Amino acid sequence: LVYARTGGVTVISQAELHFSLTLDNSVYTANLMPPIDPDFSIPRLTARLSLRNTTDRPVPLEFLTGQRFDLELRDEHGIVVYRWSEGRAFTLALSQESFGPGEKDYVVVAPLADKQGRALAPGKYTAVGWLTTSGPRAYSASVGLEIRHVY
Repeated sequence: LVYARTGGVTVISQAELHFSLTLDNSVYTANLMPPIDPDFSIPRLTARLSLRNTTDRPVPLEFLTGQRFDLELRDEHGIVVYRWSEGRAFTLALSQESFGPGEKDYVVVAPLADKQGRALAPGKYTAVGWLTTSGPRAYSASVGLEIRHVY
């Protein structure tokens, strides 16, 4: 048996290196009924980026800056409407990490709002998360979501 899922528990008996992106929901609703309170009207997405190494050898990870991960939300046309790293500063230092065996998680909480603080338009979106290792994106995942409005 290589893989089993029983009662909400996943058992993987074969060694693997795995990267995933999970969201706390698949549908988010912006409550735009007056009076609109941005603290409660704009939904928040919680994303978890997970790197899991169950092999018997550590995996080398090389980073060009202090940033370790990033997350984007793209609309149905592929336009980036949110990027977690935008407006943040990171050290400019090359570093290497040896990871595993084990699991490393990064959590991002993102308001589903534009730069002016208004709810993103209703529609289908894609969340894309990745580790910011040097070279091509070796650790990347995406998942779909939908935003709805209630008036």
